Amino acid sequence: MSYYNSIDESHKYPLPPSHEIISYSSRIPPSIKNNNDDSGYKVQQVKIKVEEVKNDIANNIEKVLSRGEKLEDTERRALSLENSSNIFQKRSRRLKCMFCTRSVKLLGCIVFCIFIVLLLIFILVYSMR
Repeated sequence: MSYYNSIDESHKYPLPPSHEIISYSSRIPPSIKNNNDDSGYKVQQVKIKVEEVKNDIANNIEKVLSRGEKLEDTERRALSLENSSNIFQKRSRRLKCMFCTRSVKLLGCIVFCIFIVLLLIFILVYSMR
């Protein structure tokens, strides 16, 4: 018993020829065709999500590697700065000692000059008497 035999004759609609069915099905957008196949649609959605997660993971790995390179660069700069500061500190101590020595020498020269002047004054005062 066919489908049409079970329906009243007044409600019977003839099927279009097979070439028209094909032409109609070719006009249906792929998104609608995929919606009819729920499992295929779900699989496609899962694949899209997996690709998104893969891209996110790849981006995160790139960021981590970039951050690691930046940290290594910062560490190198910090070590260089520490070495430079140690050199600066040693040179500044040496310079301080040098200026301190100059100050002592200059003070010694001034004291010696004052001593000579006082000695000359003393000699002149006693020689006049």
